[in-house]
Amino acid sequence: VYETFNNFVANPPPNPTVFEYYRRSLRRADAWVIAPSNGFQRIGASSHKQYGEAYGATVIQPKQLLAVAAGSKTNSLLDYQHLLQDSYDTPVYRPGLTERESDFNQHLLASILKLSVDEFVRHAQTLGSPDELSVFIARALMRNLAPSLLLMTLHDIDVAHAGAYSLYLDGIQRADRLCAALWSFIQSEPEYKNRTTLLILPDFGRDAD
Repeated sequence: VYETFNNFVANPPPNPTVFEYYRRSLRRADAWVIAPSNGFQRIGASSHKQYGEAYGATVIQPKQLLAVAAGSKTNSLLDYQHLLQDSYDTPVYRPGLTERESDFNQHLLASILKLSVDEFVRHAQTLGSPDELSVFIARALMRNLAPSLLLMTLHDIDVAHAGAYSLYLDGIQRADRLCAALWSFIQSEPEYKNRTTLLILPDFGRDAD
């Protein structure tokens, strides 16, 4: 189904998502989404009456989850504050949670994933890339919780909308590098090695020009 709803508004899609089909048909509970954009916070579940939130995926927004993991070490974030600027985003979206439950869930997940700001800074090739952070979170999620279905969106190439072709190429090259790094990680983890299918899809195509 080609969805036509406004993805800049926090509304769920009207048609069932792949996560709902997957969880309902296979009776699984380990479907996850890692998406840096605020508009994707409801992508994990649809408003469809026969599917919906009971079968949806847990959505993580990496920038805010890293801020939660940083806790009182706020001063250490000053060098890459731009990664954490969307303070209105919800780090972990689970349908039906109260604000108190959501806050507890965020800290619990950060603890389970053993997230470390210092480790991210140490391993990232650039601190100006939300995609670097998304892959960092994905590796932590796979290492500690080993989900069987995971969607991650890369957004650095969205700079193409600004018309800066050199930055667009830079984003493409970074996405290629990160996908290769993710595959290398998959093949290094016994839970995933030689039993994982990795699908890489385009963010958008070309316009009439």
